Amino acid sequence: MDVLQSLLPGEHIAAFPARYHALGPYKDLLESTRRLNLPTSTFRPQTFFHENYEYLCDLFFAKYNYSVRDEHSFGRLLRPFLPDEKTIYLKSASKKVKEVNFFGHFKLNQLYWKWCDICAIEDADNYGTPYFHLVHQIPAVFHCPTHGAGLSSKCVCNHYITELREEFLPPRNNTCINCQSTIPRFSAYFDEDMAKIERLMIKLTLKGTPAKASDFVGHIQRYAGVGKRQNKSVEQYRKKQAWYNYLMGYLDERAIAVYFRGQSVGDALRGARNLLTDNRLLFERNKVPSHPLIYVIALLAANYDFPRS
Repeated sequence: MDVLQSLLPGEHIAAFPARYHALGPYKDLLESTRRLNLPTSTFRPQTFFHENYEYLCDLFFAKYNYSVRDEHSFGRLLRPFLPDEKTIYLKSASKKVKEVNFFGHFKLNQLYWKWCDICAIEDADNYGTPYFHLVHQIPAVFHCPTHGAGLSSKCVCNHYITELREEFLPPRNNTCINCQSTIPRFSAYFDEDMAKIERLMIKLTLKGTPAKASDFVGHIQRYAGVGKRQNKSVEQYRKKQAWYNYLMGYLDERAIAVYFRGQSVGDALRGARNLLTDNRLLFERNKVPSHPLIYVIALLAANYDFPRS
């Protein structure tokens, strides 16, 4: 395997250009991105449909003849949650799209790169370099599914990696370049409900599901006892309020604090209210799709059993 020119097993598509630069001959990151014909040198772990990633998906699709968008990006995770008119973003390897923003995305706590320090050592032994894995960047995932270890990301000095502009690989020996301390593994609040969400987010990213947005809407409506054609009766209002109140209390407030930055439970899960009333499922009134994590929480609260692919 030509490590410099190839995607490594399970590598995040957005991490490839930074690794290409770190191992390549060019001193300037901009020069490396120009050599790859990328529009920008922005490489974030949880950005969806960025023009850089679409180009790289095309490039490696031609090389490997499989869906890089599924294997090395979040295609499988996003597909079931996007309304039908938006799935075109995921159907064609040659389809160029503009970046799509997700309601709730910028409220997430960990919008920076994460890694498993055990994987980093094994990758250096097996491939000559550590690299950033897709599975470690999944929203709401805080542990390595291979080793069970908490993921590293943020140092005690508050240093973290956001765009791979100065640090291009998981740090050697897990040492912070800012303060030289060992970067700790995740050790914040984590309960069984969060473990369920973590396992499901990993499953949806790696395996996908044949379920569609309309399936999710129908299940939530049935669970809440609210029909497709809703009226403004007192009974309907009470059923809706009972569902909202139940959803707001489903997760421990400490879990919400781990997932979302500076948000109350109601603010963090506000997008989920549309599940009862809006067949577009993930769309707020401004037509912005909500983040899949919000709806995974709501669907688990409603005892939804995601079918296997």
